[in-house]
Amino acid sequence: MYRFDIHAAQIQGGRPRQEDCWGFHNVGGMLCSVLADGLGGHRCGDIAAQLTVDQVLGELQSAISDDPRRPPAVNLRAAARKAREAVNRYGLTHPECARMAATLVAVSCIPPAPATACCWVSPPGVWLTCTGSNESGAL
Repeated sequence: MYRFDIHAAQIQGGRPRQEDCWGFHNVGGMLCSVLADGLGGHRCGDIAAQLTVDQVLGELQSAISDDPRRPPAVNLRAAARKAREAVNRYGLTHPECARMAATLVAVSCIPPAPATACCWVSPPGVWLTCTGSNESGAL
């Protein structure tokens, strides 16, 4: 059994609301850590960041429960896509949040293997990099 020590600090920038969000989950011995940054200058960055974190952690938990042998990079890519879809869907159903967006950094680690990380930027330019899996490209 491995022990994870997680430390985090969050400081609000110059905007009236905190537009960053983070979370983590230990699912079946795999640590999933997610950081989302609502894009400044866009509407509802705080909501986009929270939706992103919640969606990625939920999707990873479901994917690992469904098939614990599936490669982490596959799970992270699918979770990032689902998060992007959730953010876009929310923006479509809430006109005040149209074009909201967030950036995402998600890391999964199954000891003793090295961590796998995914990064993406929600519209307009959506790119994903999975370190440790030799994959990168558009979502």
